[in-house]
Amino acid sequence: SGEGAAYREHRDIVLADMRGTGASNPLRCASVEERQKRQPGAPLYPPELVAECAQQSRVASDPAQYTTAAAAADIEAIRRALRYDQLDLNAISYGTTLALRYIADHPARVRSAVFMGTVPASRTPPRFHAPAAEAALRALAADCAADTHCREAAGDVDANLAAATRRASTIATLTPATFLERVRGALYAP
Repeated sequence: SGEGAAYREHRDIVLADMRGTGASNPLRCASVEERQKRQPGAPLYPPELVAECAQQSRVASDPAQYTTAAAAADIEAIRRALRYDQLDLNAISYGTTLALRYIADHPARVRSAVFMGTVPASRTPPRFHAPAAEAALRALAADCAADTHCREAAGDVDANLAAATRRASTIATLTPATFLERVRGALYAP
């Protein structure tokens, strides 16, 4: 039962921590995490804290080893270790970037791939979050404006978003950019 039950009926589901996540030598930025706890409305990646984190990470890790190419090689090592001839890939967001790299490096080892929220290597997050979110919100607003039920329930989505963004700018701990990043994150779920 639960999410993924239909997949498990006919397939093995293999999950692996990527380098720098979970129990795989996690790369954590204590100062960034602490700031997010203290100031949830603050910008997500302040340059001064990111620079500090990068410096601290070099003490225990080699940041050059935490790349999409290395992660694709890790997937291939897992496939070989488990003795699968081919993989079916299911990816979302940055995972699609990784899956595309794996497919490019090992095309004969992929039977099928399902992508949600595809992010090509030239558009990796978080640099393109804001323009992608804006495009998605504009498409959502246009779809809602064209649908009677949605328009009656939600009103003018563009006007509502503009009003919410203006209200967010009056909250001392919340910048409009951070507010819109939170909206973007909410778009990942129905």
